[in-house]
Amino acid sequence: GTVLVGEATKRATAEAIAYEEAGEQLLKGKTAPVAAWRAVQVLGMRGGARRRSSLEPPFVGRDEELRLVKDLFNVTVREAKPRLVTVIGQAGIGKSRLGWEFEKYIDGVTQTVYWHAGRSPSYGEGISFWALAEMVRERAGIAESDPPEEARAKLSPCLAEWVTDAEERRWVEPRVAGLLGLEEMPTGQREELFAAWRTFFQRIADRGPVILVFKDLHWADDGMLEFIEHLLTWSKSHPIYVLAMTRPDLLERHPGWGSGVRNATTVSLEPLADEAMGELLRGLVPGLPGDAVAAIVARADGVPLYAVETVRMLIDRGQLVAGADGSYTLDGAIDRLGVPETLHALVAARIDANPPEDRSLLADGAVLGQSFTLAAISGLSGQKEEVVLPALERLLRRELLIRDDDPRSPERGQYRFVQAVVREVAYDTLAKADRRTKHLAAARYFEALGDDELSGVLANHYLEALQATSPGPEADALAAQARIALRVAGERAAALHAWSVVHRHLTDALAITSEPAEAASLHMAIAQAGNFLVRPDSVDHALRAAELAEGLDDRPTLNRARGLAGEIYVNRSLGADALAILEPAAATLAENEQFAAAIFSQQARILMMTERHEEALVAAERALRAAALDRDTEQIAQALTTRGSALGGMGRLDEAEAVLRGAMVIADRGGHISAGLRARNNLVSAISEDTPYHEMMPILNDSIDLARRYGMAGWAAQHLLNTTIGLIEMGDWEQADERLAETDDLAMNESHLGAIASLRAILLAGRGEAQASNEAIAEARRGTRLIDTAPQLTDVAVRLAHAYLLLGEPKAAVQALKGAEGGGNDPLIANAGGMAAAVLADGRALASFRERLVGLADSRWSRAAAAQIAASASAMEGRWDEAQAAYLSALPRFDDMDLHLEANVLRLEFAAYLGDRFADAAAAGEAGAAWFAERGAEGVVERYRAAFRGTPAPAAGTTARAARSQSGVEVS
Repeated sequence: GTVLVGEATKRATAEAIAYEEAGEQLLKGKTAPVAAWRAVQVLGMRGGARRRSSLEPPFVGRDEELRLVKDLFNVTVREAKPRLVTVIGQAGIGKSRLGWEFEKYIDGVTQTVYWHAGRSPSYGEGISFWALAEMVRERAGIAESDPPEEARAKLSPCLAEWVTDAEERRWVEPRVAGLLGLEEMPTGQREELFAAWRTFFQRIADRGPVILVFKDLHWADDGMLEFIEHLLTWSKSHPIYVLAMTRPDLLERHPGWGSGVRNATTVSLEPLADEAMGELLRGLVPGLPGDAVAAIVARADGVPLYAVETVRMLIDRGQLVAGADGSYTLDGAIDRLGVPETLHALVAARIDANPPEDRSLLADGAVLGQSFTLAAISGLSGQKEEVVLPALERLLRRELLIRDDDPRSPERGQYRFVQAVVREVAYDTLAKADRRTKHLAAARYFEALGDDELSGVLANHYLEALQATSPGPEADALAAQARIALRVAGERAAALHAWSVVHRHLTDALAITSEPAEAASLHMAIAQAGNFLVRPDSVDHALRAAELAEGLDDRPTLNRARGLAGEIYVNRSLGADALAILEPAAATLAENEQFAAAIFSQQARILMMTERHEEALVAAERALRAAALDRDTEQIAQALTTRGSALGGMGRLDEAEAVLRGAMVIADRGGHISAGLRARNNLVSAISEDTPYHEMMPILNDSIDLARRYGMAGWAAQHLLNTTIGLIEMGDWEQADERLAETDDLAMNESHLGAIASLRAILLAGRGEAQASNEAIAEARRGTRLIDTAPQLTDVAVRLAHAYLLLGEPKAAVQALKGAEGGGNDPLIANAGGMAAAVLADGRALASFRERLVGLADSRWSRAAAAQIAASASAMEGRWDEAQAAYLSALPRFDDMDLHLEANVLRLEFAAYLGDRFADAAAAGEAGAAWFAERGAEGVVERYRAAFRGTPAPAAGTTARAARSQSGVEVS
């Protein structure tokens, strides 16, 4: 509504709010009318801070969008959960203005809100995480121009203020300092960097709502986008509000942007209606003739910037005059508008109206980017700062440039194009030869700075200069310089784990490289980046690096390339492909050769995964000896994990547990997070045959917390899966649902997707949602179609068999297990298959599953499965007393292992066969039915009983198989 204020309020707030006279008003408590003013527009922040002196039109036509942005922020505060709001619109449509209005709104709220803003520069693909670094600098009060020692002195107290736990700060500080280029980035995985940066903002959010505004996100590197999604995914209980401003280009590069974030909203800014455009113009220039308004509106296509640039052009021509109050009025009549038809043409006309020296300076600025310093523009133009300054002041007055005077901004004191489109048009005015000259001059300037943080910018300038140079010696020299710059930029990006930036820089370098040794090195580095990015061509680069290295007789590069190619295949669970590379390489490799440990370690891992356990132990021992030479603790931890897993697969469970716990200790001590999480995962798998789930839950929950802390989505998914399996078995299906839901936001490989779907199929089947369960079963099968390693395939097969059993489809359960290799899970296969065979009274199938248990190491799982199958076989053959004893022996074995799902299915079977003969069998059936009913799975009992076709127990002297055949029940 309208806000009226008196003289005192107007005086106190005039720096921040624009008013118009509202005449005299009769107010309550006053005996005579008093002068009043109507609040028209917020011009700046509290106390007039950041009040804009440039042309600012009234805010029109975007009330609904602004209200939505405000409301979503308030929901974020109320729910204390993170949220992503992406504002999308073409150049000049009003994204920045919407952000400015929101900032003024936040400035007016009473609650303390921690505001951060960062801009991705137009050369953003050459600089990793620039916008994020700006936000950290803003919080710490660091200007971009501050020397490193001054910046470091400001960063430490900032971190001490927000990250109060000393141990946590010791971990966060070097990684934040590395982001700002103040010190060398610590070694480790990208997830550790992301986790440290995330922790910094989470600690701020512990004190109040945090807003992160990412401007010009369409220019951001892929790593920046991935960090935003990481931050929102792993900050589930923090009020962090991300406002992303972008052109539609972003969705072309990343069509799935925001889809992995639970609370994500897209606000699309459409062109303004003609009425709103007219209101905007009349607000800018009261008295502008109607025909002029109509002409501008007709050409603007709903783009506010077009209208604003038209007014600026009229000001440049002297046809509009600024009044004392800052408003503009018409100076005489406008006989001919003469406005270009497109926004680009309009901006070009405004630029052309400037003197040649100013146009040249503007083009220099465009080469440097969206913003630039006085020193940079002076260096590029070759003119002294005192000569450049008057021209910059003229460009400021003409509102082609603005100067950043925000005391909080890291760019304070820098010059910036008033709109990105102005910079683009200014750059387009340069001829090819001029671009070459200016980019080369810019490269020389940035090279002289010696700032590694700007290495990507330097590389881009050399590339631009090279592309504008004709082939010949000069181009060759530029190519050499470009390669050096690209390698340095790649190394800087690699330190930040910005693998997409690494991949792009080094691919550019490879394209201008002909020397084999350098090409081999580049292929290797590209393969490494591609492995992190899960690019399908990463193994091709590794194999090409190996081929070149072999031709050069470069054994270290050859070993490293083969090891990486094998690792890529191992990570994809492609055992045959991995062994085809690793086994020949390992056969000719000495243990003291460089990178030998990695090859032996990967070979051992895939041998273990393909159940060649004896060979895996040999390869793991070679890996341990090779790693011991350099005391490579990460490879030692990995090799020990493989060794322990192979021992577990051979049934040597106590040894397996000891070795795997040792691997955990070494990994944790060395800070090898991924290796430690793998050791925990394999430990749980190894001891699961002999350890109740309630004893494994502390390890599982610790593993989830560790994976979440470091943002390791793959390992978080794996440990969530392990936990969900336990919860399903124990009967806590509600929490199992919650754990599965936590995987929704995680990026996972195909084996994880298949495993998740198989668990979802069990829960859906239990609740009688047959169609949804079958859809999940189909999804699980799709998720394993590219995998050839037994453990992953067997796990899914066993879960699908259980889902089919709960759906009352025992034949399908048996079929799901056909062809399933042991994968260390023979007791599980025997259990699930044996239960299905018992329902079918299929003696041959039951015997085949019984054979799975022959020769297995003694464990609680194997003993339980053996007792179960013995009970089923006795019942099917009419040996009632033996069957009763076997059921009563098997049931507590399952319960003691917390395998309550299996135990209660077995109770239903016990009752189906022997309920009419023994009271304890009938009681077991009632207990099993009650257990399922407590979980909303009454239908399981009905479906299970129906699967027996009403003949749960054969007549005396008749086998179950014969009884089923006589009743017309088909058995296999």
